[in-house]
Amino acid sequence: MARNTARGRKRRKAGSGGSRLSGDAQIKVALAGFVGFALLLLAGYAIFSSTEGTTQDADSFTPNDDGLVSVGSQAPGFTTETIDGESVSLGDDQGAEATMLVFFATWCPQCQNEAPMISNLEDQYGGDLRVIMVSIAGENAPEEDTPEAVRRFVDEYGIEGPAAFDPSLEEPYNVTGTPTNYILDADNEVVAAHAGEAPTEVYEGWIGEALEA
Repeated sequence: MARNTARGRKRRKAGSGGSRLSGDAQIKVALAGFVGFALLLLAGYAIFSSTEGTTQDADSFTPNDDGLVSVGSQAPGFTTETIDGESVSLGDDQGAEATMLVFFATWCPQCQNEAPMISNLEDQYGGDLRVIMVSIAGENAPEEDTPEAVRRFVDEYGIEGPAAFDPSLEEPYNVTGTPTNYILDADNEVVAAHAGEAPTEVYEGWIGEALEA
């Protein structure tokens, strides 16, 4: 009996120790699962926060025009040389009733995102809209553009309007980042100004305002 009792005690001790190990393992698994879930939540929040400013629809969109040439004022005049060696001036609109003035950099991801839309807007409005592309990525930019890079950019995306590389236009238009876009009416009055990406519908609304002015 004593031998059987001793064995029984050993079995109970072993069983009790095994239960403690199993419980510890379960706690570790639960903690690992909780941490993983928390990390997923944080990652999702970070993605949402990083894209929140670029996913607004047209009805809720607010232009980022702080510091830009104000709406209702006259756009600064300029004459510059295009990548084709021709002279282009603001107001030399060739009959267009609206101008979309795009300040960009060829290596800018947001500029690349908007380029197909700009090409589509050219096709959509035909001769009523003139698009002027101006790269302002000079020696003070993270990467410096060249006229050749600008040519490749507009050719790749099928943008037909005049394109220039002229960092000197950054200052008069208060450009601090790319893309920065202005919509002007036939009198070169600023109808809209925005730094950053915007939905196509927003640009269509602004161009419509410029055409009606």
